Amino acid sequence: MSDSKEKVLCEKLRLAVSDEIHEEHSDAFYMRWLKARDYNLKLAEQMLRESLAIRKQYGADTILETFKPPEVLPKYFIRGKIGQDRDGCPVAIFCIGNMDLPGLLQSTTFREYITYTIYIWEQLIEDIKLQVQKHGEMGQGMVIICDLKNFQLKNFMTIPGITLMKQCAKVFDTNYPEMLKTMYMINAPKTFQVFWAIIRPIVSDVTLRKLKMYGKDGWQEDILRNIDANELPVHWGGTKTDENGDSKCPNLICLGGEIPQSFYVKPEDFINSNGVESVTIQKNTTFQSTKTVSESGSILRWKFATEKHNIGFAVCIKKGDHMEAIVPQETVYCYLLPEEGSLVCTEPGSYVLLFDNTNSYFNSKKLFYTISVLQPQ
Repeated sequence: MSDSKEKVLCEKLRLAVSDEIHEEHSDAFYMRWLKARDYNLKLAEQMLRESLAIRKQYGADTILETFKPPEVLPKYFIRGKIGQDRDGCPVAIFCIGNMDLPGLLQSTTFREYITYTIYIWEQLIEDIKLQVQKHGEMGQGMVIICDLKNFQLKNFMTIPGITLMKQCAKVFDTNYPEMLKTMYMINAPKTFQVFWAIIRPIVSDVTLRKLKMYGKDGWQEDILRNIDANELPVHWGGTKTDENGDSKCPNLICLGGEIPQSFYVKPEDFINSNGVESVTIQKNTTFQSTKTVSESGSILRWKFATEKHNIGFAVCIKKGDHMEAIVPQETVYCYLLPEEGSLVCTEPGSYVLLFDNTNSYFNSKKLFYTISVLQPQ
């Protein structure tokens, strides 16, 4: 496509989302969304609006300054930035096979986990900006090595596990188009193909073209064609070790491992605490709790759990005779551990916390919850 046609499409996309984006962005920003949707203007606009909603929901614009992750995530989230490829693009390693997903699901909420993944991506984006300053457009993009050694299908093939991984894949694919240069998926066992078949439909064709999947062999040569050996730990085919001579460089890479039960959160501790209200939500029904917010800048807080089963959850504000979603509805597995969150209310009004059991045709669900409004200081 010619530069002039690209410029016209960028301007059309800029105008299409001018109701939501008020700051100035370069054509390169809008081209990311257009390229990710093969220059389909309507689909690019839809994708960009979805990204803006995600960034607002998780506070992505200020996440590096404001997010304080629970202790378990920095200690056991399998990631690490190791250097750059030959074009100056940052290289990160994720030891997916070492991830204790069942332990994480008992130690951290979906929201905390997804927020932390966004936190990691935003750190990489900041690194990309620095590399672009040094190397120009050649440094645009990230290189990811996903090591699937030790991958066990049973740890991922649960409904909560699949749901969480789907959400993470969607957040990355929607929010960071054209920021991935290459992803090497290495040491993939045959059982991984079962899990990949579930995740693959969420990933766009543009992103799929950037993925390279390998079993035990062949990946070392390919990676070393693009990344100098002195940028890679010895364990992944390079020459780098840490100050103790460790071939995996644990000073740079969190290698994961089994999470101690001392990090586990017990729902019954919350359920039995003082001030917790409860209600039984019958099958195929909803429960709504409305809070009046009198001042903008007030903080709406919630915490809830169920005895068994998941529940749908959303936060809305009443607008005349209809409700506008502030926190989009999603399925919450709060029987594993309590769900906790907050919202800065940008305007006064009636805020509705919606607990949805309409997808359950057989099970009523007992909900335990606390909801409060803190006035601005």
